[in-house]
Amino acid sequence: MNKKETFQVYELILRLAALFYFRCNVCHKKCTTGKYFTIHHIKYMPGEKTYKDFSNRLDYYKYLFPIVAVHPERFALVCNKDHGVVTKLARYKKQIRKRLFKLSNQSAND
Repeated sequence: MNKKETFQVYELILRLAALFYFRCNVCHKKCTTGKYFTIHHIKYMPGEKTYKDFSNRLDYYKYLFPIVAVHPERFALVCNKDHGVVTKLARYKKQIRKRLFKLSNQSAND
């Protein structure tokens, strides 16, 4: 993607961010430019395309924009850092996630 297309992606993300009060759903970091943020699917509907169905990020967000606008409850605004954690955790089975959370909480320095 060229620079112009990248900025178009950021613009789409920023426009959608308004639906989520411009805050990351996890850490509450403020989204001011659309950069470093993504729209996370909480729930896919049957037949709905995924990111892998598109050759570039701009085409994906153009497809996603009207869906998010109508059904924001199926999505979350997430900073890229937290999105990596969320998607990785989602790959684990529920019981393993529970053990990971338990161990993580025991190891936390707060």
